[in-house]
Amino acid sequence: MRNAPYKKNEAGVSGEVAGALMSVNPDVRSSQRAAPPARPTPSTNQRLAFRLDRFATLCDALDYAAQGETGMNFFNLRGELSESVSYAQLQAEATALA
Repeated sequence: MRNAPYKKNEAGVSGEVAGALMSVNPDVRSSQRAAPPARPTPSTNQRLAFRLDRFATLCDALDYAAQGETGMNFFNLRGELSESVSYAQLQAEATALA
């Protein structure tokens, strides 16, 4: 049984592949740790009423959500918050790209 070279780490990458990646870019791990910790977006809006429906399009719903403080939180495989994006930030970035 070939355990050593084909054993996968927590990211699902085998030891051989991880070693090859590290030899190409040895700063991969340090660059991942250098990022400042993300702050989660609030789960409720203090100044915006909750509306479940009555939006003609998804864009209308996202425009309404952008008026509040809430957004989306993204977690890594360890359950740590890795990125958070408010709906207002999403709207600003989408408008800049349009």
